[in-house]
Amino acid sequence: MKKYNLIKLLSAIALTFTLSACTEDEKVEMKTTEVKTVEVKKEVQTKAPVEVNVSPSKDLQVDLGACKGCHGANFEKEALGKSKIVSDMTKAEVSASLIGYKDGTYGAAMKSVMVGQVSKYSDEALSNTGLGK
Repeated sequence: MKKYNLIKLLSAIALTFTLSACTEDEKVEMKTTEVKTVEVKKEVQTKAPVEVNVSPSKDLQVDLGACKGCHGANFEKEALGKSKIVSDMTKAEVSASLIGYKDGTYGAAMKSVMVGQVSKYSDEALSNTGLGK
């Protein structure tokens, strides 16, 4: 207990000495920090839409292999149970239907699927698939 009192006494003496060391001529300068609110506006620049030329290539031949997945290896199936059987159609009917899918004038349930399939081909390529009787 005596040890604790001695530490307490020495601390009090050190504090008194520290405080008495300051004279009135010395000024303690306090710095204050001013907090400012700054409004930040972020401008968003939008880019103009990029136009992509997706004109059909005259040189691109119709990939009949892609058609066989739905229409059958010999075009003997109703694609997904909804289309006409291509092998039963005439060459003129096949050409007209493919071009009609491309320009949006032909098709029913599967129209949206077929538009994506034929849009990359020229009318000439769609007319020369060799499909039909």
